[in-house]
Amino acid sequence: MNKSEKEILLDNMIDRAEIAKQSVKGKHTQRCAFYDDKLRQKILRDQEIENRMEKALENEEFKVFYQPKYDSRTCDLAGAEALVRWYSETGMIFPNEFIPLLERTGMLNEVGLWVLEQALFQCKKWCSHIPDIGVSVNFSIVQFDDIIDCRKSKENFGKNRNAGRCSYNRDNGIC
Repeated sequence: MNKSEKEILLDNMIDRAEIAKQSVKGKHTQRCAFYDDKLRQKILRDQEIENRMEKALENEEFKVFYQPKYDSRTCDLAGAEALVRWYSETGMIFPNEFIPLLERTGMLNEVGLWVLEQALFQCKKWCSHIPDIGVSVNFSIVQFDDIIDCRKSKENFGKNRNAGRCSYNRDNGIC
């Protein structure tokens, strides 16, 4: 092996050690990491997902589903929680895969605002049949400082009572 090949090999080993180190950053229970094929496959998968996120938003591959919420005392419908899902041409991409990547790339605000708008639109529709229904939308705390202003979004859907309830608690990230 000549000097140039040794330098490339050393550079690759340093890069892989850095990748392994980053994979455990912030994980207090895991103090040691190794670069292996599993980590390599995760990196490739993350890159594939990141490369498709903008097109997914444009192509309406993100969908909002509503999980009903019931009053535990009366068993009456109390509202719903908006959940974002991603259905791509290759199948469903799970939130635990794409949400951290949306955060890392800065797209979380754009998708979060889209989810909020969809939820408010749906809430307005439901209010004509169920007057006091509310929809919960979960947000990361970083979104509040950048884009999320529930009152402003609510104005986009009218100021009457059929615009739906919109409130937020910044401490726990629920809007």
